[in-house]
Amino acid sequence: MIKFFKKFSKKVFIKRAILFHIDEEARDTVVAKSFANVSKSKNHLMIFSSRLTSKLYKFFRIDNFLDNIIVPKPYFIDLYTKDYKKRVFSLLPTEALGHLSYSKEGVLDHFVPFGPNADEKKISTISNVINLHFLWGEDVAKSVEELSPIKKAKLYTVGHPRYFNHDCSKSKKKPVDISRERKLRIGFSSRFDSLNSYNFRQSSSLIETIIFNESCMKWLRKEEIEAGIGIKERLYKDIQDIRNMFQIIDALKENSRIDILFRPHPREDIYNWKNIAKRFNSKKIKWCLDITKQSFTSWLNDIDIIISPPSTTFYDCMFLGVYPISTAKLVKNRNKLLNYHWDDTNKINKFIKCPSTIEELLDLIEDISSSYNEYVPNFWSQDKINSVNGEVDFLKSKNSVALIIETINKETPHHKLGLMRFLYIYPIIFIVEFIGCLGNFLLFLIKQRSSSYFFFSLKERFKIYK
Repeated sequence: MIKFFKKFSKKVFIKRAILFHIDEEARDTVVAKSFANVSKSKNHLMIFSSRLTSKLYKFFRIDNFLDNIIVPKPYFIDLYTKDYKKRVFSLLPTEALGHLSYSKEGVLDHFVPFGPNADEKKISTISNVINLHFLWGEDVAKSVEELSPIKKAKLYTVGHPRYFNHDCSKSKKKPVDISRERKLRIGFSSRFDSLNSYNFRQSSSLIETIIFNESCMKWLRKEEIEAGIGIKERLYKDIQDIRNMFQIIDALKENSRIDILFRPHPREDIYNWKNIAKRFNSKKIKWCLDITKQSFTSWLNDIDIIISPPSTTFYDCMFLGVYPISTAKLVKNRNKLLNYHWDDTNKINKFIKCPSTIEELLDLIEDISSSYNEYVPNFWSQDKINSVNGEVDFLKSKNSVALIIETINKETPHHKLGLMRFLYIYPIIFIVEFIGCLGNFLLFLIKQRSSSYFFFSLKERFKIYK
């Protein structure tokens, strides 16, 4: 009987209870799945939450009963706590931060809600509940340690969490005879959320959103808003980027040796892209618009070339051996419009081909199509990986999620309520899941569901736990 009770207790009353915030479903469920697998092996309870379910967990004061809550930025801490008394939060960014971390202004703006104008009391209140801070690379960690107002949290470098269990040394593309074996697969990845944000559906127009929707404005500094230049820069860049992208697609779509694949950013309004796909009316373009069905990593791994403005996507290309082409120089005077929010300053950009005109870009694609093995398989190299290791530690990435769980176990004290707290946690999870099912149905009816604005459905749960 005693042996049975011990075995039963081990299964039912978990050692640790950890919550992981999924901010963008199409991106973060990849990491969530890794957390689910690692926590299962450790006999931990892993809870997953979104922007909507966080409101329910906050109502039930879940922060009083968990060992750790993992969020991407301090901004999300307010979603889970009312009194800021429990030091149970860890920060795990969803991007490398290389472009932000080398200026104090960039670091402060990224770690919303600190900002350049935050008062000391607010900074102290938020900082006091952050226990651990996980970053992708050592150079970024050093910079954040020096410049960030979060002084009490312990910093750890863990690599790229979306590449847990991925051996980047095996990612180099194999030689292929494109002319005989298959077509050249070219992917286009958009990021035009200033023009096509999922948040715009809460308003009736772009101008209404700019005036009334604060979440749309959070990437602008106070000085930029007052001067009127932040909006101008952001919109000008995105308008030029999107026009260039579709001029390139239009020039390539009739090429019989090429397959064109298009995937929008998770923070964009997918319904607008569905309308655009209908109006574009080309069978040559493979639109990946149901982005929750296939992870970005899986989609990217199946193509040869990615054409995109400067983006953290280029780090994914480095991992997967995909050949990136940057469209940065196609935007006239782009370098004069740059600020620390943009990915143009990432170290990885020095390895990326960046044509000055669309004609030059099309010539490059023609060269790659004719001499594939001279370009694509040779893009991946250990030297390139080593040179950007300070921003993204490729070697640690393979064990990233396991390192995070191990660090939480080591640095987080066991909860004072011990096993008894699970008598409260499990019913709360059940209530939140039940409300979430109803919420998903409502979001589906009113067409408001997006990758950042969702309740979990059985489909998402199966994707994580299968």
